[in-house]
Amino acid sequence: MSSKSSCARQGEQLWAKMPKANTELFALTYGAIVTEIITDSQTVQEVNDRLESMGYNIGVRLIDEYHAKSAVIVGSGQRT
Repeated sequence: MSSKSSCARQGEQLWAKMPKANTELFALTYGAIVTEIITDSQTVQEVNDRLESMGYNIGVRLIDEYHAKSAVIVGSGQRT
């Protein structure tokens, strides 16, 4: 149980260190990207596939940033 609270504490500390983006700017930018994808795509399935791919890539980038900032060595579970 203490490991879980330790991870939560570490996550909160990392979140506090991260620079934050303006919410309105993020919403407008994301909306513009989605609108462009809808305009450029021929089918609903193509829109969904492109949005899913974009979301996956964003998730991968977030995990990479988390690992880089937390100094965790992947696979060993030891901090450096």
